[in-house]
Amino acid sequence: MIAPLSLLLIAPPIIAAFLLVRAAMPRWRPAMVMLLCAMSAVPLVGAWIVAAEVGGAGPKLLSLSAILLGSIALVAGFGLVERALGGSKDDPA
Repeated sequence: MIAPLSLLLIAPPIIAAFLLVRAAMPRWRPAMVMLLCAMSAVPLVGAWIVAAEVGGAGPKLLSLSAILLGSIALVAGFGLVERALGGSKDDPA
């Protein structure tokens, strides 16, 4: 079960990121989204530290799944921004 305090701690950054991207000029939105995707790599470092420090199988598995899902989110975020910008210049279409 998620503690109510943890929800109170995670909600303001999510709301601030949404409002920041929404308030940005349209030509700056892709750059803002890429910056926020890059900032999402910070919890990955914490998950790596936890994976190295813990001894039990449960916390180690949970931190490794956080690393996997965070890496997927990071790469997918950059890929979506690239696609939104029109793809690479090498595309024949």
